[in-house]
Amino acid sequence: MKITKKQLRGIIKEELAMAMREARPLDRPHAGKSVEEIVMWHTSKWDKNISDYSRIMPPDLIDYVINTMMDGVIDTMRDPETRAEYYSHLSDEEYEFLINSLNQERQKRL
Repeated sequence: MKITKKQLRGIIKEELAMAMREARPLDRPHAGKSVEEIVMWHTSKWDKNISDYSRIMPPDLIDYVINTMMDGVIDTMRDPETRAEYYSHLSDEEYEFLINSLNQERQKRL
Protein backbone atom coordinates (compact mmCIF):
# COMPACT_ATOMS: atom_id res chain seq x y z
CA MET A 1 0.00 0.00 0.00
CA LYS A 2 1.42 3.36 -1.02
CA ILE A 3 0.81 6.53 0.93
CA THR A 4 1.20 9.92 -0.69
CA LYS A 5 2.82 12.87 1.04
CA LYS A 6 -0.60 14.51 1.25
CA GLN A 7 -2.04 11.45 2.99
CA LEU A 8 0.95 11.32 5.32
CA ARG A 9 0.50 14.98 6.26
CA GLY A 10 -3.16 14.25 6.97
CA ILE A 11 -2.23 11.31 9.20
CA ILE A 12 0.31 13.38 11.12
CA LYS A 13 -2.15 16.25 11.51
CA GLU A 14 -4.83 13.84 12.76
CA GLU A 15 -2.45 12.17 15.24
CA LEU A 16 -1.27 15.50 16.62
CA ALA A 17 -4.87 16.69 16.99
CA MET A 18 -5.75 13.45 18.77
CA ALA A 19 -2.78 13.84 21.11
CA MET A 20 -3.78 17.41 21.88
CA ARG A 21 -7.37 16.37 22.62
CA GLU A 22 -6.08 13.72 25.04
CA ALA A 23 -4.04 16.31 26.92
CA ARG A 24 -6.75 18.99 27.08
CA PRO A 25 -8.28 20.35 30.26
CA LEU A 26 -10.67 17.47 30.94
CA ASP A 27 -7.82 16.29 33.05
CA ARG A 28 -4.14 16.88 33.11
CA PRO A 29 -2.54 13.46 32.78
CA HIS A 30 0.78 14.63 34.21
CA ALA A 31 -0.47 16.67 37.18
CA GLY A 32 1.41 15.60 40.29
CA LYS A 33 3.26 12.83 38.45
CA SER A 34 6.98 12.18 38.76
CA VAL A 35 9.38 12.62 35.89
CA GLU A 36 9.62 8.84 35.52
CA GLU A 37 5.83 8.49 35.31
CA ILE A 38 5.60 11.23 32.68
CA VAL A 39 8.38 9.68 30.60
CA MET A 40 6.64 6.30 30.82
CA TRP A 41 3.34 7.87 29.71
CA HIS A 42 4.94 9.45 26.62
CA THR A 43 7.06 6.44 25.69
CA SER A 44 4.11 4.06 25.97
CA LYS A 45 2.20 6.30 23.52
CA TRP A 46 5.20 6.35 21.20
CA ASP A 47 5.60 2.57 21.35
CA LYS A 48 1.90 2.02 20.70
CA ASN A 49 2.02 4.29 17.65
CA ILE A 50 5.13 2.54 16.35
CA SER A 51 3.37 -0.81 16.73
CA ASP A 52 0.14 0.41 15.14
CA TYR A 53 1.82 2.12 12.21
CA SER A 54 4.17 -0.79 11.51
CA ARG A 55 1.14 -2.80 10.47
CA ILE A 56 0.06 -0.36 7.76
CA MET A 57 3.07 1.70 6.68
CA PRO A 58 6.41 0.99 5.08
CA PRO A 59 9.38 1.47 7.45
CA ASP A 60 10.60 4.74 5.92
CA LEU A 61 7.20 6.35 6.45
CA ILE A 62 6.94 4.99 9.99
CA ASP A 63 10.30 6.58 10.81
CA TYR A 64 9.17 9.92 9.43
CA VAL A 65 5.82 9.90 11.24
CA ILE A 66 7.23 8.71 14.57
CA ASN A 67 10.19 11.09 14.47
CA THR A 68 7.85 13.99 13.68
CA MET A 69 5.60 12.98 16.57
CA MET A 70 8.45 12.61 19.08
CA ASP A 71 10.04 15.89 17.95
CA GLY A 72 6.68 17.60 18.29
CA VAL A 73 6.27 16.43 21.88
CA ILE A 74 9.75 17.54 22.89
CA ASP A 75 9.48 20.87 21.02
CA THR A 76 6.12 21.57 22.65
CA MET A 77 7.64 20.92 26.07
CA ARG A 78 10.16 23.68 25.47
CA ASP A 79 7.28 26.18 25.30
CA PRO A 80 6.97 28.09 28.61
CA GLU A 81 3.16 28.00 28.36
CA THR A 82 3.19 24.21 28.12
CA ARG A 83 5.41 24.02 31.16
CA ALA A 84 3.20 26.39 33.14
CA GLU A 85 0.01 24.57 32.19
CA TYR A 86 1.04 20.93 32.52
CA TYR A 87 4.30 20.70 34.44
CA SER A 88 4.24 23.50 37.01
CA HIS A 89 4.64 20.92 39.79
CA LEU A 90 8.16 20.08 38.58
CA SER A 91 11.23 22.04 39.65
CA ASP A 92 13.52 23.54 36.99
CA GLU A 93 15.94 20.63 37.45
CA GLU A 94 13.19 18.03 37.19
CA TYR A 95 11.80 19.68 34.07
CA GLU A 96 15.19 19.69 32.37
CA PHE A 97 15.65 16.06 33.41
CA LEU A 98 12.24 15.27 31.88
CA ILE A 99 13.16 16.84 28.53
CA ASN A 100 16.58 15.13 28.55
CA SER A 101 14.99 11.78 29.42
CA LEU A 102 12.50 12.09 26.56
CA ASN A 103 15.35 12.97 24.21
CA GLN A 104 17.21 9.84 25.33
CA GLU A 105 14.10 7.71 24.84
CA ARG A 106 13.63 9.27 21.40
CA GLN A 107 17.23 8.35 20.48
CA LYS A 108 16.56 4.72 21.44
CA ARG A 109 13.69 4.62 18.96
CA LEU A 110 15.61 6.02 15.96
